[in-house]
Amino acid sequence: MVKSNAFLECINLEAVCLERCEIRELAFRNCKNLKVVGVSQVSKIENNAFLGCDNLVIVCNYRDKYIEKYCSENNIPLKITQGILWQEIFKSGNQIEAVSQLAENREV
Repeated sequence: MVKSNAFLECINLEAVCLERCEIRELAFRNCKNLKVVGVSQVSKIENNAFLGCDNLVIVCNYRDKYIEKYCSENNIPLKITQGILWQEIFKSGNQIEAVSQLAENREV
């Protein structure tokens, strides 16, 4: 679980990968440089979890109606990486770089 305000105003945070968790309200509030959040099996994202993260793209490794709805309702771009083995990304040793590259190159 990523708790409320866990990364409040972490201006150096640019990308993060989250797997099998919940993201609480305001968890990443005002992380102005946060550009990419890679998610896999995220069961819940609370309201305003990414408030103030104006340049954010969420990357998901499969079509997930919950994630799609959350992104749509919160005006956050979503990239789906269907066909990419998520486990391979996490084994690569540099998950942040891999997910960032996927965010730039893959469209929904």
